[in-house]
Amino acid sequence: MTGDWELYDAPQESDRPDELDTGHESQRPRWLTPLVRTVVGLVAVAVVVSLVQAGRRPGPKPSAKAAPSTSGVATSRPMTDQELALATIRDQAYDPLGSSNVINANTARGTCKDLRVGDKPEPRLAAAVRRALPGYVVNDTSRAIDQLAALCTVGLRAHGPEGTILVLRVISPPEPAGTRPGLEHGADGTGTVFTSYVRDGTADGWTIIAGATGPRSSQPSYASLLQLVQDTALRW
Repeated sequence: MTGDWELYDAPQESDRPDELDTGHESQRPRWLTPLVRTVVGLVAVAVVVSLVQAGRRPGPKPSAKAAPSTSGVATSRPMTDQELALATIRDQAYDPLGSSNVINANTARGTCKDLRVGDKPEPRLAAAVRRALPGYVVNDTSRAIDQLAALCTVGLRAHGPEGTILVLRVISPPEPAGTRPGLEHGADGTGTVFTSYVRDGTADGWTIIAGATGPRSSQPSYASLLQLVQDTALRW
């Protein structure tokens, strides 16, 4: 053995991540890296497409709300006497509860007219209807009295041809506040429902209203309603 040194090249540490410290390259297949990149790319594309579709998908529909009704909405203008009379005729004609007797608890003494003992105005009202409007049949009658049993109002409903409904009201003196003596009449209607009335306010305080609602073709004439409200047998 001699004292000479034998020189050789020492293995260099590789800077490549796919090589082991032995200096040999990793056994990982070279096709794996492109495959991973392809899979990652496809996943990214799928995520983007999902987000775009989610952004275009319509959200939940807003709950439907009924349009505000304009019927019965209060206005700044008060109802005229004619409008009030027409509305009253319609309400009473189609009242599902029918006519009924009531007591006016808030009436003052002397507001209503005393009824003579044994007097019954309802048959007289029915007879007056038959005279003015032959063929009408009485459905029901009603009374309104005060706390002292004085008779304030008598009402009647009758039906005629084609479903027309007649409403008759007799109000004893003193006349209601705001009621003017004299004749008043009016008519109004839309579609198949038409309403007409005649009101007579007498000089001695009686108020008689007769009106009908139903098809226009079967409405009683103005002359017939006028005859009815001016029948003196309606008073007590």
